Amino acid sequence: AQLYRDRTPGYFIFFQHLRKAGGTQFCNLAEHNLQKHELPRYYCMPDYHWKDTVGSAGSLHHYTNKVIADHMLEDGYRIAGNEWDMFNPRQHFDLPAVFVTSFRQPLDRALSQFRFECVEDRGCTAKTIEVYWDRRQQLHNVYTQTFADPEMPAGRAPYHALSQ
Repeated sequence: AQLYRDRTPGYFIFFQHLRKAGGTQFCNLAEHNLQKHELPRYYCMPDYHWKDTVGSAGSLHHYTNKVIADHMLEDGYRIAGNEWDMFNPRQHFDLPAVFVTSFRQPLDRALSQFRFECVEDRGCTAKTIEVYWDRRQQLHNVYTQTFADPEMPAGRAPYHALSQ
């Protein structure tokens, strides 16, 4: 964190964005605290304009750490949002970054996502929360799914914690 605060080139905030949990507000906060050239042009997602884009914007685990770090240094960005992918502790913790996320009460977050996708008519065909909930099983515990290491057996300490 100190290297980021010291403005060491190449060090950045890795923001694990959880949909409908304050991500836009977090990026607005970044806009008020970073210089314009330090911000990606699209909602904290630096990969939106990378010529080697392999996924949609906010999909950082599609890139190697070297590609992410090189782009962040070359572009001069100080924040990178990962929205659409799970956080990968086996990859991301090796980046020259400070890690940040925001949480929201899970039921409020789920209802907000239903409103965003269905009530505001953004392609959702479910018109009741019950139908939506049954169709969107991946939303039942989005926090655990985002941060769980799928390769780690239950009850075992993460590999990086063993060396500390």
